[in-house]
Amino acid sequence: MLVAWFSSFIAAWNILVEIPIASRSDSESGDLSDNNRVIASFPIVAFVIALFFQLIAWTVSLFLGKSASTIISPIVIAIGIELLNGGKNLISLANFLQTILRRRGLEDAFAAAEDTRISTDSIGVFLTLGLFILRLFCLAVLVNCDFISWIAVALCGSFAVQGIFSTARNLRSGTSFIDGDGKGIALSWLIAFLLCLLAGNPLYETLVSLLISFFIFLVLRSYLERSLGGLTPQLTSTLGTAAELMILILGLTMLART
Repeated sequence: MLVAWFSSFIAAWNILVEIPIASRSDSESGDLSDNNRVIASFPIVAFVIALFFQLIAWTVSLFLGKSASTIISPIVIAIGIELLNGGKNLISLANFLQTILRRRGLEDAFAAAEDTRISTDSIGVFLTLGLFILRLFCLAVLVNCDFISWIAVALCGSFAVQGIFSTARNLRSGTSFIDGDGKGIALSWLIAFLLCLLAGNPLYETLVSLLISFFIFLVLRSYLERSLGGLTPQLTSTLGTAAELMILILGLTMLART
């Protein structure tokens, strides 16, 4: 059983992260239970990454002090997240927002999100830098307020959102990304919630943030399947980044209330 979960973790990592891990197995083509286990492993991948980022923040704070950590750690973490997704998702999200600002339809905006080339338009450049600065700002506040554990909520929620889309129809292949079902999705969100608590996050804030994310992106999946007929791998990743930023902002909102 442990070997099966480890294989599923490796498969989930290779699906979600641009830096692959060699694996002899291919859990994506397994039976339903194997595929559900891969989907359930999405937040586990996020949790491992979040622990690494928390370790970076803790190490910088230990050796250079909290003030230095507030400046250095967010930059390292923000760049690290971009390296993990190949630096494409913020650009894709910026292209989506740029299309919205030009008052085009949602279908055009989602089509624009497929383009991962940075826009030469001033608005596109501004939006790309703005999204990166937004991530930096959120991370800096979390580090300064000793609430960096929230990065686990942001990443686990982001990867669990991609789990919601993982069983949708892939517009490129005509089949689902992963041949799983609702059990794998439900298990991924349960695991995400438990791992966020394990990272030291407060129960109420974690539960509210994850529930908001779950329902928003579940409805969005339904909309995309009706209007577009499915999703593409890049659109799925981009929506995961949108979820990450949304949860980071929710974290600051929760922090402001306490």
